[in-house]
Amino acid sequence: MRRPSCPRSGCAKCENGGWAVIGHGAPFGAVYGARVKGNYRRLLRSLVRDRFIPIGDGMNRRTLIHDRDVGKAAVLVMNAPAAAGHVYNVSDGQIHTLNEIIGTMCNCSGRDYQDFIA
Repeated sequence: MRRPSCPRSGCAKCENGGWAVIGHGAPFGAVYGARVKGNYRRLLRSLVRDRFIPIGDGMNRRTLIHDRDVGKAAVLVMNAPAAAGHVYNVSDGQIHTLNEIIGTMCNCSGRDYQDFIA
């Protein structure tokens, strides 16, 4: 994984203070933001509606990226000819467990995380 160390390399400042760069065909971590979709939306709904059933120990790991950081990274590609032909893994630079993600969702929605763990 190629990780830029400064803005001069064509990277954008992330919401969490890290740096993000994207190249042609770049993979993203799971995207989150104000209009979350897909599995994370379903997960949040199941937590709020008391329908969540945990499977496994919750220690599986994910990378995440905020939707605004995806936009910043895309703009960088359009404005950085040197990025052409390179592939970067675009994320917030951290690894999150499913338990951490569920805990954050519970905290934000006023749910008690302890209700969902064995």
